[in-house]
Amino acid sequence: MRGLIQIGLVVSGLVACTGGGSGGKDGADDTGDGSDTGVPDLWRAKGTGFVYLLDGTDDHSRVVVEVGGTLTPRETEGYYGWLLGGRTGHLSMGPFDVVEGEVSFSEEHGFNLFDDGYASFASYVSESAPVSPGNGTPLWGGAIPEEALTAVTSLLVESATAPGGEGSLRSVETALESIRAVAQAGIDDFVDLPTCANTTEAIYNAIGASSENIGGSDEVSVIPGIELGIASTDSAEVTHVSLVFEDLTTAFYALGGTTDIEDFHREAIDKAHDCIERVQAHADAARDHALVASCAAQSCCEGFFNNIIEDLTLALDGEDVDGDGAVDLENEGTVECGIEFVSRLIGFPIAIGFSR
Repeated sequence: MRGLIQIGLVVSGLVACTGGGSGGKDGADDTGDGSDTGVPDLWRAKGTGFVYLLDGTDDHSRVVVEVGGTLTPRETEGYYGWLLGGRTGHLSMGPFDVVEGEVSFSEEHGFNLFDDGYASFASYVSESAPVSPGNGTPLWGGAIPEEALTAVTSLLVESATAPGGEGSLRSVETALESIRAVAQAGIDDFVDLPTCANTTEAIYNAIGASSENIGGSDEVSVIPGIELGIASTDSAEVTHVSLVFEDLTTAFYALGGTTDIEDFHREAIDKAHDCIERVQAHADAARDHALVASCAAQSCCEGFFNNIIEDLTLALDGEDVDGDGAVDLENEGTVECGIEFVSRLIGFPIAIGFSR
């Protein structure tokens, strides 16, 4: 993945693309579509937007193309795109449907496209799916801006302060998933009631980065590898959430700060901040459910573990607060929501033309 930065990220040699009306053989404007019908060919390359690498079945495994202000392709043609870079050099996508001048396309690739080095995009108009980039009429192109990639490194790639050698957002995601897995194992691999008590104690201590002996046993139970608490009401305490907030602030200033930052960058950072703020309540609820001195039956243990799993899942995925059957990304999301908005900071801005 580190090879990303070595890829030429500035789209150079842009080739402007224009459609019909470029002049006939006699120098006059072309008024036909090349057939005997004499119908004007009004199609031309048009539109701007972004390509995003967002989380799907894997981290950054889903590619999303969003373009506005474009035209529907000619009846016999379609819009096709390519991600460029990575282990294969290119990945094909499309055709892209156009609805009322807009493209909204999403495709799952099953592996981490960002880590694999896919850092630029080119698209073409052709009558059938092109077999390789360069076939067809050039349409849109673009690449990950280097300044944006630098700004999000500590959030998504590698952080000097977050545990595990991951970016701070990925680190809090990993910690929550690890604690949830311990709770699930408490159900799936139930041993006895004392082991249940030790496990809930370990979960309690992991969420709050504490070392409390809740059950009064000889040893304090902890989860190995969990080095930081998830969140805290004490602003002086370093937690996973506080590290994310610090890195979001760093990204904000790296992208221009209060005076020069682009509006869409500011909006994405603000929304990511709101998402991570909502983690606190769910982490606290999970910790409260883990505060168990003893259980009298296996069913009691499973009940506490199920409550913990539910709360940690909400901390990861968000909560359907309004009950409409879906988690609203902006108003109800949590860690996954934060990752999505930060990932949008490194969207490929695309416009007419592409890099040869």
